[in-house]
Amino acid sequence: MYVPLAARGHTIGVMSFVASESRRRYGGADLALAEALAERCAVAIDNAQLYQSAQDAVAARERFIAVASHELRTPVTNISGFAQLLKQAVRQGGLDRERAERYVDRLLAATQKLTKLTMELLDVSRLRNSKATMQLQMFDLAARLQDIVERFEIEDDAKHLLTVEAPPTPLPILADLNQIEQVIPTRLENPIQYSTEGGDIQTHLPPP
Repeated sequence: MYVPLAARGHTIGVMSFVASESRRRYGGADLALAEALAERCAVAIDNAQLYQSAQDAVAARERFIAVASHELRTPVTNISGFAQLLKQAVRQGGLDRERAERYVDRLLAATQKLTKLTMELLDVSRLRNSKATMQLQMFDLAARLQDIVERFEIEDDAKHLLTVEAPPTPLPILADLNQIEQVIPTRLENPIQYSTEGGDIQTHLPPP
C-alpha cells in the first residue's frame, strides 16, 4: 500500500506499507490510518525543510551584513579622516591650494567608493525582490573607463602606475552604465590590492 506525503499542496514523497503475511490484505481502515500517518509525517518533514531554509537564509544574511559592514567601513573612515584633516588645516591657517585639492580629491574618491557600495547593496535588494531591471543607454566605453581609472589613481595615492590602452576613437556601447561602473572597478581592485607598490597596472580595450 502506497500513500503520498503531501504538504502545502505539494507531494514530497511516498510512504509504503508492506504486509509480512502473504495473505494479508489492507482494508479501508488500514488506508485511513496510513493516510493520517502520512499526513503527519509530511507536515513534520515540510516543517523541518522550512526551518532549515530559514536557518540558511539567516546565515546568508549574517555573512552579507558582515561583508557589507567591512566594505563600508573603509570609505566612511577615509571621509571622516580627511574631513578632520581639512578642518584642522583651515583652523591652523596653513591650507594652501595644493593641499586643499589633495584633501578634496581624497574625499571625492571615498565618496565615490561609498556610492558604489551603496548601489551594490540596492542591486542585491532589487534582485531579492525580483525588481532588478536593465537601464540601457549609449555611452563611450573608453571615456568611461578612463574616468574610472582616474578615480582609482586618486584613491590609490600614486602607489601604482595605472594606465589605459584604448583606441583614440570613441567606443560607443549600448549597456547598463551602472552595471559597467560596478564591473570595471572590481577588475581593478584585486590588482591594486595584491600587487606591490610601484607596479604597473594596465587596462586594455581592443579596437572596435
